[in-house]
Amino acid sequence: MRICCVVGCGNSTYHLNKWMKTLCQVHKCNLGTRSCDCEPPFKLFPFPTENKNPELRKKWMIQVNRIDPTTNKNWTPKAHDRVCSNHFEECTPYPSVNLGHTVKTTVRPSRKIIVKHQFQKKSKSVSENTSTIESSVLQDIQDTNLPAEDIQIYTATPYIDYVKKSAQSDHCYTGINKEKNSTCKEKLQSDNHLNKSDHSYASKCDCSSNCVCKGCFTKQQTINKLNSQLIYLQQQLHSKGTKNMVHTTMTNNIVKDDSKTRLYTGLPNADVFDRLYKHLLPRAKRLTYWSGSKKIVSTKAKRVFKKSPKKFGPKRKLSVKDELVMTLMKCKVGMNSELLGDFFGVQLSVVSQVLNTWLKFLAYELKPLIHWPDKEITKETLPHVYSSIAPNLRCIIDCTEIFIERPRDMELQAQTWSDYKKKQHA
Repeated sequence: MRICCVVGCGNSTYHLNKWMKTLCQVHKCNLGTRSCDCEPPFKLFPFPTENKNPELRKKWMIQVNRIDPTTNKNWTPKAHDRVCSNHFEECTPYPSVNLGHTVKTTVRPSRKIIVKHQFQKKSKSVSENTSTIESSVLQDIQDTNLPAEDIQIYTATPYIDYVKKSAQSDHCYTGINKEKNSTCKEKLQSDNHLNKSDHSYASKCDCSSNCVCKGCFTKQQTINKLNSQLIYLQQQLHSKGTKNMVHTTMTNNIVKDDSKTRLYTGLPNADVFDRLYKHLLPRAKRLTYWSGSKKIVSTKAKRVFKKSPKKFGPKRKLSVKDELVMTLMKCKVGMNSELLGDFFGVQLSVVSQVLNTWLKFLAYELKPLIHWPDKEITKETLPHVYSSIAPNLRCIIDCTEIFIERPRDMELQAQTWSDYKKKQHA
């Protein structure tokens, strides 16, 4: 019995088998049958193998965190040990929740952070600055031999006010070429911003449309490269969409008309086809496709690999509706497999795989539709010719001939040839 190895969790195959034997209230059948597509309460996942993924296997063992009671060492999973889906988070490849233990996280002590306090320097008041400026200006005027009228002009209030305003600004001590200095300052700030930027496209160019600077050239080169990639991806998307729409369009054209539905599928009308498709769709999505006859080799050697859960195979080439139409066309019209492959845009091997899978699937799903009368009704309607020969006769097998493809072997061609119908039959 496979059981979940997490401490405190008792989920096992016993609970799954018990769940499968209960009656489903929605589908009115047992939960474990194909008629019910309800999800199980949990799933059991095996440990990763040592050969394929030893690191992930070690990670699982660390997360489970069990100790072997006999040896008091780290626990090693056996062949029957599993981890149920209740311990996994979404998009996490290892168990991480409800593990029955608390993971202790040790915090490494860090150094004490030294905080440096920045003290603002005491600036002189405006009055002190003004007096200093006035004294320096007067001293400069006295050094020069100028008339008294000019001295009054130089010592006027507007000049002192202008110097006051200039003293409050950042690194601007004179009023000469003020506009030029402000322009240079803005340019310097923009250059510093560009030097600190993380990306080349953060630069701002105020050049004309025909600019040939390095920044504009690099930007235009990047735009051209991205445009070419966009055109290439759009072409690929268009080609794939056109290829996938070929057989889908053909299928829709067949099943939208009642006359074409009867001709190609044998069903009475398109409504019956839609009902059949909706009935088969939930279980058809989980089909395991036929992959040829498998050879069974009996050996007494021990298995060296772990059992993995069953997979549904690679991604399907056709949709469920296309596969259903292909199977019905093969049964009704008897088209060649290569011709079906050309119609649906797939290889011959895919056609063979789909037909072998769907014939068995339809036989299982549509078996309840075959009416088999009771034994008493059969005896009442039994012909008098057979009543004395075979009183317990239930059915008479008619020698029905079905057209088949011509085999390559000459002997098989002779055995399957019908002179009456002038075709190969079986």
